[in-house]
Amino acid sequence: MTEFVFGQRLTTRVKLKRGHTNHSNKAWVEVPILEKNVRVIGIRTLSNGNVDYGEGAIYEPTEFFKALLVVEKMSSNPFYIKI
Repeated sequence: MTEFVFGQRLTTRVKLKRGHTNHSNKAWVEVPILEKNVRVIGIRTLSNGNVDYGEGAIYEPTEFFKALLVVEKMSSNPFYIKI
């Protein structure tokens, strides 16, 4: 696994966005974006999983993976990219 350092610069053409594959399945999907030069500001563990809407909404993760939290400019909103 490649090591990433806080403040490291990268170039990306995709970002992760939370989506639904069906009514009860929540997953992070890669969305194409224009090429951006970004800076690493953190590493997070994200999960995909299922939601049971029986008695309240209960989320059960089925898969875990690492993602980088990156930002294009320090004044813009951060987003995730898959490692």
